[in-house]
Amino acid sequence: MAAREYDDEPWVPDEWDGTPDVLPDWWLVAAGDGMKPSAEQMAALVAAHGRITRFRGDKMSQTAAVFVRSVVRDVLYAAPQPVTRHWVNYSLTVVSGLVRMCEDAGIALTRQRVFSERTRQRFLHVVCADHVDMAQAGYRSRLDVISGALSRSAQVAALTRPTISAADVLTPYSAETIVDVRAWVGGIRPATRRQRTAAILDLGLGIGARRRDVAVIRGCDVSRDATGVHVTIGGTSPRTVTCLARHEDSLWASAQQAGGNLIVAPTIARLSENRFQESVNQINALRPPAPIMLRRLRNTWLIEHLAAGTPLNVLLPAAGLTTAAHLMDLLPHVPAAVPAVAVQALRRSAR
Repeated sequence: MAAREYDDEPWVPDEWDGTPDVLPDWWLVAAGDGMKPSAEQMAALVAAHGRITRFRGDKMSQTAAVFVRSVVRDVLYAAPQPVTRHWVNYSLTVVSGLVRMCEDAGIALTRQRVFSERTRQRFLHVVCADHVDMAQAGYRSRLDVISGALSRSAQVAALTRPTISAADVLTPYSAETIVDVRAWVGGIRPATRRQRTAAILDLGLGIGARRRDVAVIRGCDVSRDATGVHVTIGGTSPRTVTCLARHEDSLWASAQQAGGNLIVAPTIARLSENRFQESVNQINALRPPAPIMLRRLRNTWLIEHLAAGTPLNVLLPAAGLTTAAHLMDLLPHVPAAVPAVAVQALRRSAR
């Protein structure tokens, strides 16, 4: 009994600066009263968000775990406030059970399919058939709450979709976000859309491609040798760029699938920048863990090279840049150098 009482206490992390930066802008609208959460409520939401982010699931793929995290994160507003540890853990348990059944049965991991009435009833009456009535009732009630909240959040999010600011584009994707997005892409259907989305990530994160670049890069423009994977880019700023090592296998696979066709659109002979952006918008409509923006992918690539100390006389030509003006905007996002590394760098000379 004492443990249950502890679980129902408001969930407050050890340290929190009071900054309400966890939930998207539509959360206040979805919450219904338009009022900002109290400090206690916001602290509990921050901690809940952290617990959800750490969830990895049991006996499920990484793609399924990402799906579970995104669902529970988006329905936090439907929980009694301040949200408790018990509410979050129970929701993760219920949703992961439903998602595990869908993955085993080959049901597409989309919110519409997973939380359809038919799928939920199958889960309750087949998977949970040996549960006692009270447990089944608890699962049913929580699934009803989550399904309703997802429907409402999707409607409100569409109506209150925030504009993308320059700061959003400059901020690099975190390593964890990239892993989550990569895993999410693995669950996209049909396969052609999955391949296109993977190719966008490969070109953005691997070589810092721009929209004008992806419109001309074909599978045959990618080569591989003992030194790595290289992309020859034509168009208005021709150059050859070597891919970052950890993205080269994925980029090479995308190139092999495309052959002589465009990597990001193998079935299209010519791709305008506007048509490419429409394709990206369609992908983002599927609600990835983070919006996919080619400029942000490119900036992530640039920041990684700046952090690694790639010389400007190497980076600027590879990026298709003639000046370092844009790099100045990215400097606030470059991690500070370790003192010992800074000392060595300052002592080095090319002579």
